[in-house]
Amino acid sequence: MSKRNFLKIFLPIACCLVFGLLIKEPQAQILLGPQNSVIGPNDLTLIWSSNSYVPPQYQGKALPSRGSKITVAALPVKKLTVNPETYYYNWVLDGDIAGYANGRGNISFIFTASAPGNSAHQVELAILNSEGFVLNKYAVSIPIVEPQAVLWQSETGYAAKDTFVTSPGRTINFTAVPLFFNIKSPADINFDWYFADQQLTSPDQKDADKLSLKIPAGELAQSLIKTLKVILTNKNDRLQQISNVLNIEIKNF
Repeated sequence: MSKRNFLKIFLPIACCLVFGLLIKEPQAQILLGPQNSVIGPNDLTLIWSSNSYVPPQYQGKALPSRGSKITVAALPVKKLTVNPETYYYNWVLDGDIAGYANGRGNISFIFTASAPGNSAHQVELAILNSEGFVLNKYAVSIPIVEPQAVLWQSETGYAAKDTFVTSPGRTINFTAVPLFFNIKSPADINFDWYFADQQLTSPDQKDADKLSLKIPAGELAQSLIKTLKVILTNKNDRLQQISNVLNIEIKNF
């Protein structure tokens, strides 16, 4: 083969090879997950609150019962470099997507507790960027409780538990305090009092949460134990009911 013919064949092939080395194939975008996200896995925390009833002097957290409104919010635990409301929030309740609560800047989620007492609702949150990539996920378990009734004893200033000891001729004042009911105030509660298996009634039906119990005077041959019981029922939800039973021991001092 002549030199002229060799060059005619080799040069086009060589040019194609050099061109191929210079041109790079486009690479697919790879999502690295939380490592690339501005909001990290420990930058936010999920906190919750409920509107279940607690008295003003109660210093604990209002735990939700069935029917309570629960608010869950994603709050930063430190100063962030971006506004968290610029991201998209997808909320999931007990494994089901809460579509009505999802969207850009939806940093809080409100729902009604439907789980029975002594169980829990599971809430999950996924934060997405504008391209729809999941940056981070968060989760919280919210306990659902049964309502409670506390018998407050005025003279001692403490809640009475199990057994209360008194003597003949004394008057004992109790207040039934509702906790964690789905109510706005104690006015939404029916209070039914029983002493020694007999129902007690208030003549004017006022202050139904209070009871003034008069113990008859006299000497006792031996101590007596009588049962005091109060039943609290939500007027707007008769299925939300709880009772508290207290043994009253009467003896000579």
